[in-house]
Amino acid sequence: MHWALAGLVAGAVVVGLAARATRKRSQAWFWTPEWQAGEREADRDIAEGRTTFFEDEDAFAKALMRRPGPSDPGGLPHVPAA
Repeated sequence: MHWALAGLVAGAVVVGLAARATRKRSQAWFWTPEWQAGEREADRDIAEGRTTFFEDEDAFAKALMRRPGPSDPGGLPHVPAA
């Protein structure tokens, strides 16, 4: 391996290790393989135009309420009061 390439690879490893060391434990869920797969899926959806724009938060909330949920075919799942 050429010395410049070896230095670049070594530098990338150091940067990668430093980035990994600075991640907080409370954010570990974000780096799980399952969550990262979802991030990649979302990136593909955005890149391929599978998105919806809402004029405001009320329009967004209304759209959410119209979507069927797993326990209520007419809207969001019911969450009992605490």
